[in-house]
Formats: sequence, C-alpha cells, structure tokens
Amino acid sequence: MNFNIVCFTPADKINILIAAAALFVSIIVLRITYLTWKLKYGQAVRASIGIARTDKTYVSNVVIENLKDRDLIIYAIYLKFGANVYIDLLDIDYHFDRYTHIIPGLSTRIFELGPPLYYTKSSMEVDIENLLNNWTAGSIVLHTNIGLIKAKKIKDNWHPIAQYFKNYGTVYIRPRRFYTKDSVPSSKKQSENYIDYSSYESSVIYVVSLKFVDGTIYDFEIPPTHNYVPFQKLDFSADVLENEDTLRKYFIRCQENGVIDFEEIVNITNIQKIIKKDRHLGRCDETSYKIKVLNWFEYNIIWYFKTQWYNWKSNKKKRVTYNTEAPILTRNDKPKKTKQLKGRNNKTHKKRKRKNR
Repeated sequence: MNFNIVCFTPADKINILIAAAALFVSIIVLRITYLTWKLKYGQAVRASIGIARTDKTYVSNVVIENLKDRDLIIYAIYLKFGANVYIDLLDIDYHFDRYTHIIPGLSTRIFELGPPLYYTKSSMEVDIENLLNNWTAGSIVLHTNIGLIKAKKIKDNWHPIAQYFKNYGTVYIRPRRFYTKDSVPSSKKQSENYIDYSSYESSVIYVVSLKFVDGTIYDFEIPPTHNYVPFQKLDFSADVLENEDTLRKYFIRCQENGVIDFEEIVNITNIQKIIKKDRHLGRCDETSYKIKVLNWFEYNIIWYFKTQWYNWKSNKKKRVTYNTEAPILTRNDKPKKTKQLKGRNNKTHKKRKRKNR
C-alpha cells in the first residue's frame, strides 16, 4: 500500500493561515450581528417591586429595566397573583386619557408609589393584605404598545454589605456628604446630560439662602469657598460665625449699610451642627483609622475561617443559652407510662369482657 505524503509549500501555509483568520473574523462578525439583531428584536423586561408598611402593607416602588435597544411604551403596570388576580399599581382611570410612560432602550426607570387609601373590586372594597404580605409569589405584568409582557424578576445583585456577613474581612466605606439643593438626593431630579451629586466642603460652616429682588434664591457657603463678588467686602470673623443669630444680624447690618444687596434671608443652615448630629446618630468616632488592605490568601482563607469560627461560637452560645433557659424535668416530673391493654383497642377488649361475663 502506497501512502502519498502531502507537502505544503510556504505559500500554501500562508494561504491556509489567511483563510483561517478570515473564517475566525467572519464568525466574530456573525456573532456581533446576531447579538445586535437580538437587541433590536422583540421586547424583554426585568422588574422588581419594593414593599413598605404604614398601617398596612403596600407597594412603594417599581423598578423596570428595558433590556432591548428599542423604546418601550407602558400603559399600565400590574402585580399578578395566581392566574386571575391583577392589582393595578398605577391606578389608571379608563374614563380619561391614559398616561403613557416611555422607557428608552437599555434604560431603567423607577416608579415611586404612595400608600393607597383602600382597594376596590368593582364597587366592593377588598382586603389584599394576605397577598402583599406574600409579595414574592406575585409577578409584574406590563400593558405595553406590543401587548402583554410578563417581566422577568431582577436577581438579587451583589452588595458589599451582604458580602460582609459572608466574610468579616470585607470593609465597606461610605462617604458622608451634605448635598446641595440641586443635587439628585435633594431635588430628586435627574438630568439627561449629567447626574448631579454636588455637596458642600467640610470647611463650610453655614449655608445661607438669600432671596433677591427678582425672586431668585441662591445658596452661599459661609465662609465662602468660591470668589463671590458680593462677598469680597464682607469680613466673616469668628464673632460673626459664632452662631446663626450673629451671622443673621451681620447680614442685616451689611444690607442696611448698602454693602450687599438682597431682599431677605430665607434660611441659615448650620453644617457643622448637622455633621455633629450625624456622627452622634451613627456613633462615629472622630479618630481616623487606617484601612489595611488584605491580599487574596488573607481575605479568602484566613478571614473566611475566622468568620466561620465566629459564627460557630455565636450559634453554640445561643444553643447553650437556650438549653439553660429550658425547664429541667426530674424523675418525678416525667409522665407515668400507662399499661397498654392487649387487643386491637379498648372497645374490642370491653366487648370480649362482656361476652365472658
């Protein structure tokens, strides 16, 4: 049997490499094209709800995430239980023009909801407390421009606080800020171009809100951290900054002397007092501590076993406390065993006894 050995020339090898590279690139392009088409085709939504309680349980917010690269128009949002119960979360009135909510492609919207007065079915008041207490059994259903969409549940995301309870070596650090009135946490408004999280510096002692003749109100840091032209002639000495009253009197005196022009003082906020109150509520020590950075072995091995050991000791202590608080039965306290009668039951035994008589 003769075997023919195929020999590739250098030119053939180069052609094979070029063909393989072209095939690889074609597969990548095809994959990207498929994923792009998948983002454009149909609709896919994830949603979750937040539960709050005043005198009764209610849905406080709804988070809706549009997973497709196309706008989603929502007419109504329902919380569905079983196969037949739909709770209207937006309370749309069918006798008037319906509101529409547009969620852009690959975007997320949060609907903040207040507590309802009561719930009705037709003209009857209904009680759904048992349903909302078991809200995890419900699902979000959307009435959209393409019909009914059952939203997928948003999975529980990773968070460093949850990670801390798994491994006590986790360090979660939060910045403490006093936000300006135009920032998102204060105004609850988010611009499309940028997200404002502006806050005041720690060197600021007061924030003075001044109203001017045209009706506008501006906030000013005291002492000024920026070069405000109207404040260049002012002298914020220690006596002026002693408290809110001395600062207010100083501004009024400067207004009367024509040093600064404004209509009225709207509000004076003591930033340092807020910082002290926040530290007191959070039980924060003013002493600064340096954070130690752990390597992979220290965090995943040493601190993991420290966490497990601490949890085991805590659970053991709870078990010992529970056993010591439990009542101890003595021999006299134990229930006496009764003699079991032979036979299937007492009735058959009594029948046999009567027959023997």
